[in-house]
Amino acid sequence: MEAVEVYQMYCALKAHFAKGDYDFVKYNGKSSATKSSFWKRNDRHFFVRTSRKQSLTYTFKQEMTSLLEDNSFGDIFEIPKDTHPKLLKEYLGNRVSIEAMIILDNLVEYTRNWNKRLGDDVVWPNTNKMLENYKKFLTFDRKRCKLILMTLIKQE
Repeated sequence: MEAVEVYQMYCALKAHFAKGDYDFVKYNGKSSATKSSFWKRNDRHFFVRTSRKQSLTYTFKQEMTSLLEDNSFGDIFEIPKDTHPKLLKEYLGNRVSIEAMIILDNLVEYTRNWNKRLGDDVVWPNTNKMLENYKKFLTFDRKRCKLILMTLIKQE
């Protein structure tokens, strides 16, 4: 969902609850808010952040659903002899995003074990440095991501 769409939905919900003549359901959430009115707002960054969080949560759910279809949760972190963990392989194959890797580490702290076991690896130290540097800039709804993950694990 784009930031402008978040803003338009906000305007429609605000009109629904503030005005007596607008019905969100009847008008299917449509509002008269325009892109130009969005760009004139001083608080538009709030809508940008909100849209990014929504998109990030959706992407995390899709990636974890796909990953856990063929793997148990614990198996994605296991380090088989002379090879990389499944999660790292999926990241390196661009099937799991760096954001999902960071969210998972925030929830289960797998990098601590990987750092011990993959310290001599050619790929892992650079990947770990990238994760460490990126996570300082990533904000996400931890509770929501944890709930998504717990739901997927229970479905296994």
